[in-house]
Amino acid sequence: MILVLAYHHLAIFELFQWIWLKIDAHFIQNLQQDQANQSIIKAINTIAHGFGIKTIAEGVENRCQLETLRTIGIDYVQGYLIENLSGL
Repeated sequence: MILVLAYHHLAIFELFQWIWLKIDAHFIQNLQQDQANQSIIKAINTIAHGFGIKTIAEGVENRCQLETLRTIGIDYVQGYLIENLSGL
């Protein structure tokens, strides 16, 4: 059941022509301490890029988060560290 549900939600990428996929600040907050969040962000980024979709991480508040996201390959960031949407 979980696999069917997960496939169903991922199938939405094929139904629409997405341009951006925004990663919620919840996953960014403890990015350095939480390996699970890093894995989730890497997976989201890989899936999005596989469909030709750019990624945006919101809630970036410090340079360490910024550098981690840059290493992962996130395309753009938003947050108190950056005033406006900024490309990496």
